[in-house]
Amino acid sequence: MGEDIQSLQEEIHIVKEFLRTGRVVELNIDWIKNVNYFLELSSTQDYAHTLAENGAEEGTLIISEVQSSGRGRRDRSWFSPKGGLWFSFILKPRSGLFRIPALTLGMGFGVVCGIEELLHINPLIKWPNDIFLSGKKLGGVLIDMEVKSGTLAYIIVGIGLNTNVSRIDFPLSLKENVISLRDVLGHPVDNIEMLGSILKEIGTVYRAFEENGFLPVLKEVKKRCLVLGKRVRVRGENPAEVIEGEAYDISENGGLILKAKSGEIRELFCGNVEIPGDI
Repeated sequence: MGEDIQSLQEEIHIVKEFLRTGRVVELNIDWIKNVNYFLELSSTQDYAHTLAENGAEEGTLIISEVQSSGRGRRDRSWFSPKGGLWFSFILKPRSGLFRIPALTLGMGFGVVCGIEELLHINPLIKWPNDIFLSGKKLGGVLIDMEVKSGTLAYIIVGIGLNTNVSRIDFPLSLKENVISLRDVLGHPVDNIEMLGSILKEIGTVYRAFEENGFLPVLKEVKKRCLVLGKRVRVRGENPAEVIEGEAYDISENGGLILKAKSGEIRELFCGNVEIPGDI
């Protein structure tokens, strides 16, 4: 693993030299400590794991213009061509084990707020980890947690956002369900400005988590939750397991409170949510 990093030292050095005079340093985000920028990686998430295992500090950021093997939840392939915003970063929270569903929503909230602040449009969070705009998928959040000897070692947060990737560039199987910021706005967005806006908001959310947990931001998360108040169908880890009902609330643990047709109230922490007749 150490050899993997050593083999990339020259590339990273060249990129860092570029960044000293380039625009990425203008991010000026206090909690970002190191930036590793690549033209192409197999996966920013996997590379972040490699760095974390070799002692990289909290606030280490990995960005790649292209991911050849980007991945989403449950190791599903994530289409990551040039033009999008693909990045991961390392967190080492002091407060111990985080509730991952809540942290996932919190990071999604940071993404949504960053887009709102910069572009004055209003994307929504589709529980548990997707970012939607105009009823279509704009991006998503992936969180991996490493626990060693019962102690949280680090968290890797991965974010993918269709900024300047047009729907026509997506595979046929995806293009009807995705959208990009360029498609909506009619012009390209500045990926570095977008990155800076998102990281600034995520930093605010993360500090709130460290100090007071999820509850202080929960109200605002609910306002931006696509599924609340709607009839939904949730498919669990087992595709044959399907629950239908009303998406009634979001708990302080980040769970989706579902009021089933039978009247039973259930709290779900994972699953794929469908809104029949809408999405």
